[in-house]
Parts: sequence; C-alpha cells; structure tokens
Amino acid sequence: ISPAADPVLKGAKVFRSEQLYTCMNLSFPFPCVLVCDRVTGEEEIPENCLAVLTRDSPDMLSHIAVRARNEKVLLATCHDESEFESIKVKEAVPIEDLEAMGGDAGEGKWFALETTASGSVTYKRVDPPKEGEGKGQHAATSKRNLKISSPKWVGKYAVGMDEFVSDVVGAKSKNLAGLRDKIPDWINLPSSLTIPFGTFEHVLDDCGENAEISKEIAKLTRKNVVDRDPERCLEEAKQLAMGVYIPDEMWGALVEGMGSSGIEWTLNTSKDGTEEREQIAQAVKSVWASKFNLRAYYSLNKARLNFMDVRMAVLIQKVVNPEYA
Repeated sequence: ISPAADPVLKGAKVFRSEQLYTCMNLSFPFPCVLVCDRVTGEEEIPENCLAVLTRDSPDMLSHIAVRARNEKVLLATCHDESEFESIKVKEAVPIEDLEAMGGDAGEGKWFALETTASGSVTYKRVDPPKEGEGKGQHAATSKRNLKISSPKWVGKYAVGMDEFVSDVVGAKSKNLAGLRDKIPDWINLPSSLTIPFGTFEHVLDDCGENAEISKEIAKLTRKNVVDRDPERCLEEAKQLAMGVYIPDEMWGALVEGMGSSGIEWTLNTSKDGTEEREQIAQAVKSVWASKFNLRAYYSLNKARLNFMDVRMAVLIQKVVNPEYA
C-alpha cells in the first residue's frame, strides 16, 4: 500500500495492537514496527513508527495510505493469516509493554523488514546498528521543526470569488477562482461564497453571547488539559462549537453574499425561512467544529504544531442536480 524510503528497515522493537486507532497517539522513543489486526484507513501513524503490518486492506486513497506514502512509512497487508499470527506471537510484544520500557529498547536483536520491487516483504532478526548509525532511517522518525502562521480575519463574514485569495480562503475556493479563465464558456463553475479564515475565532471571542462558550473551549484546549485526555476534551469542545451564536451581522452578510454570488437561498423570518436558517447554521458550525478533530490533533501534535492555530474557512455552493455524475 505504501513503500518505505529504504528497501531494508530496522526496528528496535515490534509491538502488536488489535487496533491502530488505539495507539496512533503514541510517540515511540526508538524506531519500531507495529502489527495491527485492524486498520480502518482513518488513523494517523505514530511517531517513530517505521512500518505498519496488518491483515486489513485499507484503501490506497485512504488517509493513512496517503500519510504513509508522504512519510515514507511501510504500510503492508499480510494475506497469509498463519504468517501474520506467527509475527504477532513470536516477534511482537503487547503495546502495553511500551510504558514499562521507559524509553529503553533493551538488549537483543532488532527486527528487519525487506521489500522487493515486486511488493513482497520478508523479515528477519538482525544485530542492532552500531552507535550512531541506522537509528533514524527516514524523515518521519526525526523531530519536526515546522512553523505555521494563523491567517487573520479579514473583517468580512463572507467573500465572493473575486476575493478567493491566500490567507483568506482555503485551497478548494482558490482553485475554483483559478479555473475561471482556464475553462471554455460552455463549462459553468458552481456559484460559490466563502466564510473566510478566522471568522469562527472572531465570532467566538468578540461576540458577547459566546463569552461562556469561548471560556469553556479555552479551558478544554489548554495543552496541559487536552494532552491528558484528548478524545474527551476535543469531543466536548466540538459540542460547544456547535452551540456558538451566529450574530445577525453575519446572517446579513450571508444573505447579501449568496444573492450576489447567484445562490438562491432566501433567509427570511417565515417558518420555512427559520428552518433553512437553522440548516445553514448547523452546516457552518459543523465545519468550524471539525477543528477539534482527534486525528488532526494527533497529526499536528506529532509535527510539533499547536492545533489551536488551525483556522477553518467554509465554502458555500449551490447544489446542482446532475443529469450524469
């Protein structure tokens, strides 16, 4: 599914876990191999993991497959059940043993995986590398030193295609705008409007109705709090984000922006209009709330980045009933 950077990989330990999901938050203190029965495709790869071996067959375009290829991590499916069980029983130790190791892989042979051009994988035990060689075989095992800057809110609740530019909207919106002069007249682009980066943070921090929600989210997302129980904290933050109050000024900007962008959606005070307004609010807030995503948290944490620096833009488009898709 994903080849490694080198034809031969050497890990100090082999760990086994029933599900990759339950250990994707780990940071291994030495290069290792993971053997997992269940890999759904939605997981992150733990730090310092050289290879993931599984009986599952995640899609080639799944999140983990793309991530593994980008990080040059071996991701391979074992179709021989008896061979897979042999690796689990004879070569691997339970993932629960990691904590007791205290960062020390101990003595003993290392585990080597070798891949061939045909895609087959063989394994054997080898002597540990000598001091200073072979202990950090690819970029995914090294400490990251990445930096990102959070886009500032541009002071508008909605922008049309003429303002689909960097640091205001996301890549999908920018790519749409970039197509305008590159496709023939008989191909139409979908009517589009975007709620720009930073709008959620502005509504959260500068709207009095959201003061309590803002305070609670800040408590849950403090590093010393969220790191202790990320799944619970992020889920609670996500639920709080779904309760954010959207100010009337933003609704006015959306109505005006939809009209000028060719999106026929009337938000009025009638019963039907109220229902539509609630549907829009839930859709917008679900995008905002996706900032508190567990997988994204682990991914950014692994890259030494603060997940609270992430900003979400919301692309709004007119739904087209296709004749053919």
